[in-house]
Amino acid sequence: MARTQEQFRQALANHLPQGEAFRAKNMAETVMYKLLFALAYTYWLLDERAFDLIDEMFPQTVLESLDEWELEYGLPAPCYAGLELTTEERQKILLTKFASIGGQNADYYIKIADDLGFTITITEYNGARYTQDPYTTTQYGLTSHPYEWHVNVSGVETIYGKYTTDRYTTTQYSKLGIDTSILECVINELKPAHTQVIFNY
Repeated sequence: MARTQEQFRQALANHLPQGEAFRAKNMAETVMYKLLFALAYTYWLLDERAFDLIDEMFPQTVLESLDEWELEYGLPAPCYAGLELTTEERQKILLTKFASIGGQNADYYIKIADDLGFTITITEYNGARYTQDPYTTTQYGLTSHPYEWHVNVSGVETIYGKYTTDRYTTTQYSKLGIDTSILECVINELKPAHTQVIFNY
């Protein structure tokens, strides 16, 4: 728990000698009291900055060294280039990159989307396989779409614009206000290179 400037003043006063000459050290409005209070400001400020340093150690709370964190983790990535992101959005993107351990299963991409504020499900298709009819020697190919998978996005907010009597869709956003184009960019960047992703809204 952070200490107050008065507590630091009291600590300084406690280290002064006892006696009549230092009686004013605990008497408000005296010069000695005000001097100790002024000196205590430096210790109080150092204490406050020490607590700020704790915040700088974690990507979800970092503020002053956010630029250095982003540089270390290769941010902003091309998917976010040119965007005016809020500090909260930058922290969220940094945390996603920091905590990411990679993966190629559906749960991994669902977690990535959730970090960006999207709720998705993933539809996968079976790879090529063959079976033999038990009554004949004919083999039937059951190939579907082995290199294609679908990302089904729900709960996005569509933002509309108006010009005269025409109304058109400008873009869609997640609950965090992030454009769906960023979701598509991130997933396409992380997907297995030999696959194709179809996005359904």
